[in-house]
Amino acid sequence: MRWRYWWAEKVRPPLIEVDGTTIILHPDRIATELPLEYSAVIRFPSDTPDIVVYENDTPCIQYHVDPLLNNPSLAGQFLHTSIRVLDNYGLMIDGIITKTADESATGTRRYDFDEAIRFQPTFLSPSAHKNSETIGMGLFSRGLHFHGYVTPATVRACCV
Repeated sequence: MRWRYWWAEKVRPPLIEVDGTTIILHPDRIATELPLEYSAVIRFPSDTPDIVVYENDTPCIQYHVDPLLNNPSLAGQFLHTSIRVLDNYGLMIDGIITKTADESATGTRRYDFDEAIRFQPTFLSPSAHKNSETIGMGLFSRGLHFHGYVTPATVRACCV
């Protein structure tokens, strides 16, 4: 039998944390892990929730999610999200909105969700690119639509 001591084990600090509608990124920790992807389920506490992204303790960007006419209240619904940090420190967040927190709702089968959401990508502070470069640009330049791919009508683009 091998003895294990809890103080001898190194606990790896999280690279990305999700707390309510707050996403906390640690660019200093993720530098060796790029590119990376993190999945989370975010519960919307109100009809028009805000998702705030922090770099360590500094607010980086805030997304305001307005409901659609066919889904007038987002309160109590869930965003099954994918948070990706690319090699160039570009941050891309997207997901689907469902009425259940069940992880299997994000599979390939049709479940009770009416919409998907893609947030405008942003650059984290270590990036050589600046967010001001995308001001006044179209959806392709901002990373919300992709050449050669038709974005379905159920995918909404959330710009800053």
